[in-house]
Amino acid sequence: MDGHYLTAHLDGWGDGDEWGDFPKALHELYDHLQTLRRAVRADGEPWRPDAVLLVAVHLDFEAAGYEPWPGGVPVPKVGADRRYLETKCAGAKARRVRRGLPRSGEHVWPFYRTPVGAFIAANWRYSLPHEW
Repeated sequence: MDGHYLTAHLDGWGDGDEWGDFPKALHELYDHLQTLRRAVRADGEPWRPDAVLLVAVHLDFEAAGYEPWPGGVPVPKVGADRRYLETKCAGAKARRVRRGLPRSGEHVWPFYRTPVGAFIAANWRYSLPHEW
């Protein structure tokens, strides 16, 4: 695939349109794409890039229930001068982030104490294609 994303919008499509409202070839294309969509959703897996965005927030208090920063995971350079930081990680570095930091879907991110004694809240997500 050449990386292009195609989309179409037809006013009235799907509003109970009859076969005669749009060309037969368009209905056939739609049916074909829906068959592919169902197959991918049933048997496919989401594409995940080998890149993540590590996000950290400097805490100005000692967080209760913190964990030590996991070994092998790059420590974000967050401090009093930079409270929020995003770090792009790819390849082996991204794999270390995924293994070392549990991904949180909670409203409050996990707390960590870095090797230099700073407290941070951190989380990560898979990078989006346009971010690289």
